[in-house]
Amino acid sequence: MTENDPNHGPPSLDPAQAEVLLDRLANDEAFRQLFCSDGPAALAAIGCHGPTESKACFKVEKLASPQELIAARDALRQALTDKAQMSMSVVFFFEAGKISQRLKKR
Repeated sequence: MTENDPNHGPPSLDPAQAEVLLDRLANDEAFRQLFCSDGPAALAAIGCHGPTESKACFKVEKLASPQELIAARDALRQALTDKAQMSMSVVFFFEAGKISQRLKKR
């Protein structure tokens, strides 16, 4: 995770971190559960250390299915690594049934 720069918004992931996150969200049920219950701990588990909000800010009502994440992988990867688009603080991008809708709004 890149450092938080007050002039450039919240931090983004580097490309390798984004790949690991998307792989784990699509293929690792234990990681998916950790991501939903404790987003900062899930990020730390994959080596993403940096400014994070409280657990409440990482609340995901229903995580998108692995299939939905795989289908949107390229767009998610771009959004996760683009400092101008988003940061991991915007976890609602991973909500079931909302990925495409949220990415179109960016």
